Amino acid sequence: MKLNYLISIFFFLSHTAYADLKYLPLKFELKSDKEMYKEGEIIRLKIVISNIDNLSNYNVLVPKANNNELKLFYLEVYDAAKNTSLMRYQEEKTKNINLQKGDYEIRNLRPLESIEIPFYLNDTDTSSIFNHQIGVSLFAGIYRFRINYQTLGINEASSIFHYYNHSEEEIPYDGKMAMSSSGLLSNFLQIKIKRTSDTIVNISGKNYYIKPNGDRYLYLTENLAQIVTDERCVHITNIPPDNCSANREYFYSYFKDLYTEYINRFDDGDIIEYRKFRNECPDYLYSEKFNENKQKTFWALQLNDKSFYKVSYIQPGDKLEQETFCTFQGTSCKVITYIYDKNGELKTTKTELIEECMEVEIDGKKHYYKAGIEELDGK
Repeated sequence: MKLNYLISIFFFLSHTAYADLKYLPLKFELKSDKEMYKEGEIIRLKIVISNIDNLSNYNVLVPKANNNELKLFYLEVYDAAKNTSLMRYQEEKTKNINLQKGDYEIRNLRPLESIEIPFYLNDTDTSSIFNHQIGVSLFAGIYRFRINYQTLGINEASSIFHYYNHSEEEIPYDGKMAMSSSGLLSNFLQIKIKRTSDTIVNISGKNYYIKPNGDRYLYLTENLAQIVTDERCVHITNIPPDNCSANREYFYSYFKDLYTEYINRFDDGDIIEYRKFRNECPDYLYSEKFNENKQKTFWALQLNDKSFYKVSYIQPGDKLEQETFCTFQGTSCKVITYIYDKNGELKTTKTELIEECMEVEIDGKKHYYKAGIEELDGK
């Protein structure tokens, strides 16, 4: 009787454990025949999809060769710095309302079978489903590429996958594979892009004219006799020709109507300061700062609901110094200041409401600019 009871408990616990464990026999690997590319060169990668199960066949959804618009694979480009996990660029995802039946096919993979899908970046042939774009020019530097396999919302995928939003969510046992609603990620692949030694470079169909200025190089959209630093100057770097990095690397890129990107690095390539910002207020889209010990002192970003958040830290100890929460327009912000005693213990907090940005109407259109910081209400 006792033995039967223990066996029952064992099977119950086993079933519970396997119910929480999401088994996905598909593996996605991003590969390249080489690590180093020239600035503007077509980056030719491949996605290897494998059935890692030893016994059973499994289906996978792949794009058809005649599909000119819709993609299943989306590129994420991360910085190579080791003191932060910083996504620099991301391929825009197709909206579900544009998805059509018949743009994909289901491939059945035998045990341990693999297939390859080509993946190109910087190719000007936009008619190919294998050509991918990140919306901006990828200048010289060291990057980490990753692929997100995203099938949520595609009709054909519903016969293959059950989607879940969190790992504790139970999945029925009906032969379908469990798939996170956020997609399936590949490995990271390091790609080095070395700067051209020419005075002109073409990146994704755009010509840039390179002008030296001391130890820096300016990329201009027009072939001008003199150096300018207006919006025709879209990139500044101190990376020497035929190199992909530099000591204390300086990186500035202006992507018109999108954002501006600024990077300052330690000698080993880690981040001292990263800023992704816009002309409107609040200007910070994403920022990180680190002290000489590579401890984070500042972090700011725009949240998914379009509001803004920033925080400063006291180091060492990762203690909060000040937090700011702002509306999308920045006309109403809550600032929380943390006050510590002489032993470093939190003593109290001070909360203020401020107006970080002011609204200005120009030609019938509203714009937002930095306002004088003024306490509206506090306690």
